[in-house]
Amino acid sequence: MPNWKKLITSGSNAILNDITASGAINASTYYGDGSNLTGIFTPKVEYYDTTGSISPFTNFPLPNNLTFVSSSTYEYLEIFINGLRLRADRDFTLPTTSSVQFAIKIPSGSELTFKSLKQ
Repeated sequence: MPNWKKLITSGSNAILNDITASGAINASTYYGDGSNLTGIFTPKVEYYDTTGSISPFTNFPLPNNLTFVSSSTYEYLEIFINGLRLRADRDFTLPTTSSVQFAIKIPSGSELTFKSLKQ
């Protein structure tokens, strides 16, 4: 009598009763509230309402002593103007870890949101 085996193919939705492994099992999906995860950065968010315009390419200090970690691989600071996300190295540059230079003029009355991934 043949002994039939189920074959799991890529893209299929497999339902298995038991899994036995002789080596390590790695997963990149997490379930639950995340309370037991470690090594996760909590973003710090600061807001700034402009009372005057900000000229392009002038050093603008980040509000409330906010800083970020500089890296050539990852962006550690996100900036939004009136809810629109700016692109690093196109819309702004980071001359120091506590200041920014905008490539565009920021109009008076704009709401700036700074999100730093360094605690």
